[in-house]
Amino acid sequence: MQQEESPIGFLPDLSNDPADALVLDAKRHIRVPPSLNKCLRPYQREGVQFLFERYALGRGAIVGDDMGLGKTIQVLSFLSALMRKSGTPSDKERRRNRVSQLQDSTEWREDRKLPPPDDKWPTVLIVTPSSVVHVWTREFDKVNHTDFNYCE
Repeated sequence: MQQEESPIGFLPDLSNDPADALVLDAKRHIRVPPSLNKCLRPYQREGVQFLFERYALGRGAIVGDDMGLGKTIQVLSFLSALMRKSGTPSDKERRRNRVSQLQDSTEWREDRKLPPPDDKWPTVLIVTPSSVVHVWTREFDKVNHTDFNYCE
């Protein structure tokens, strides 16, 4: 049975050897998981590094390019690194455990308040035309072991 390749080059079930990760900040252990890094073309890795450099400087970035060059996978790779994803199914369990821990807290039970985003649990807003929300949804599904949420 042959696996179908995504239009942006993501192939499931790839090796997750840490040596295959794209290291963005060794000191803070920020890296693109090997399972995503292996899918990136060299110019896409440069794009991920550019996004991280902008982030490290406290500046934003607008990602725009021709269709089909991999903007979605670059952003997903950057966010996976920033959120310290491993690229393994354990990412889902990590999120499930964290949500459970938060829901057991007094603050949640009494006020229904969650802690603010921080380095460990950042929050992201992706602004995209509604005409491509299905593309993002499909790519989130392909990167199945992440704990991203999206709204249509």
